[in-house]
Amino acid sequence: MCKKELSTLYNKFSYLANSLSFKNVFLMVGMLYFSLNLFGAEYEDVIYEMINKPTQKVNKKEPLFPFRIGIELQENHRLFPWGLDDNRLQKKPVFSVYQKASNSELFHVEIDTDDLEFVTPPFSYKEKDLFFQSMITIHKAVDILGSSSNFYSWVKKLEGIEEIYLKQHQLFNQIKLYAFQFHGKWNPSPDKWKPSFAPQVTIQHKLAATIPLYFSLFGFSGINILPFKASVPCRDLYLKVFADPCREDLPMLAQQYTTPISGLTFLNALTLVCLTPADSTISDELLLEETLVAFLQTCQVDAKMRLSLLSRRPFSEMLRDIPRNNETDYTNFFYYSMTHKDNGNNQFGEFFNVPNDLKKINYGEQFFDDNGKPLSLV
Repeated sequence: MCKKELSTLYNKFSYLANSLSFKNVFLMVGMLYFSLNLFGAEYEDVIYEMINKPTQKVNKKEPLFPFRIGIELQENHRLFPWGLDDNRLQKKPVFSVYQKASNSELFHVEIDTDDLEFVTPPFSYKEKDLFFQSMITIHKAVDILGSSSNFYSWVKKLEGIEEIYLKQHQLFNQIKLYAFQFHGKWNPSPDKWKPSFAPQVTIQHKLAATIPLYFSLFGFSGINILPFKASVPCRDLYLKVFADPCREDLPMLAQQYTTPISGLTFLNALTLVCLTPADSTISDELLLEETLVAFLQTCQVDAKMRLSLLSRRPFSEMLRDIPRNNETDYTNFFYYSMTHKDNGNNQFGEFFNVPNDLKKINYGEQFFDDNGKPLSLV
């Protein structure tokens, strides 16, 4: 990607960021998309030369590790209080928005707990224009939301946007009736109401691309990267090999970081590292206080809020996609690459002390009722 293209993309996001409280959300999304584009286009030669023989040629037409990126923007003002306890309405598309010119989906709207959420489809690096059109249309939709008295009137105004059309799903009529009955709880005022988002980014990629992709995105230094370093399989062995410029097996070892089994091991280890309490000596009293603070700040009491990355796909499904000779292959590989005294990852076993301290994880399960619903701690 050339400097001119980057400048154009940045200007588009700067324009989007100039109203309401969208600045941080859209700049975050934009910069993330830039970094992923750069990884796909600019760093290809460097990574390729590191893990392959110099005699092999680089395919310039496609990035080495293709990916797709999707965005979820959850608006935090609890505009659907009547939907909180109705599982029929949860996390299901209410209506979808399509671009007329390409007949492509830009996003759909759903209810998450008692919040309104915008969910985009996954976009590839080739779909920049569609990605930006999606962000621009969400921006317009939230702007219109501020002057709408209920769900139905908001949707009717959205249908007036020339470049798009709406596709209603099964829940649409249910939502319309609910909004009519409880429209007093849906009353954003243009001069007082400002949107507030909890953004989430989903990266869709091949398992083999996990380690180089995430390190290219998050970097190699800083305190926030420590869990990532502690999750790299055979990190100690790699550091020893890398320190010796005469070692001929460095390219071969580096190539192992682009295999599916290494990608799964990294994700598995990172999950364990993030879930393990930082202080294994913490008292029950402090654990309760920690859970209360988490509830007040994020309305969550479960341990997943500690995760740097949260996989959308179960590890068991990933494992089934990896060819192996017998059922113990992955178990043996994980234990060796993460806990071996000389060739594993001493940060996993010693610094974070995962094997011993994971059992002390604070699930906050005492604050769930019999139906799995979080209890109020206030």
